[in-house]
Amino acid sequence: ADRDRVYTVGHGSAASLALRAGAELEQVKAIVAFNPITDIDGRISAFRRELRQIDRRAIVILRESSPLEHLLMLRTKPVFLFHSVADEAVPVAESARLALALKPGVDTSRVMIVPTGGHRPAMLEQGIPAALSWLDDLADPQPASHAAR
Repeated sequence: ADRDRVYTVGHGSAASLALRAGAELEQVKAIVAFNPITDIDGRISAFRRELRQIDRRAIVILRESSPLEHLLMLRTKPVFLFHSVADEAVPVAESARLALALKPGVDTSRVMIVPTGGHRPAMLEQGIPAALSWLDDLADPQPASHAAR
């Protein structure tokens, strides 16, 4: 195993967990997040409307899972953030908000917003290939002199 190539990857709510794990675990070198949920309070409100009651401990756990709670550490690692404007499950505004919050982060981070594809198809067709290419570039960066040629 290559200890320099430990990454976390997730989609939707799992992307939020990938971001949290990547922020908290030193051995994680990069994070790939497809359509992450960042508006935890909005989700809690929706749960309350549907379930009428949520355990307070669950609310604490949900809030702690927000990538926005881990910005200081996230800004120290490369992050590939992908979202489709046509996502019907997670509004693209959630990734836009996270992208702005990560702005002072490392130079190798990348944000990719695509206009079509919905929640899952965009990730499969565009996001995964782009993320794999990004991870390859991280693993084998080209010197600036070669990139200019």
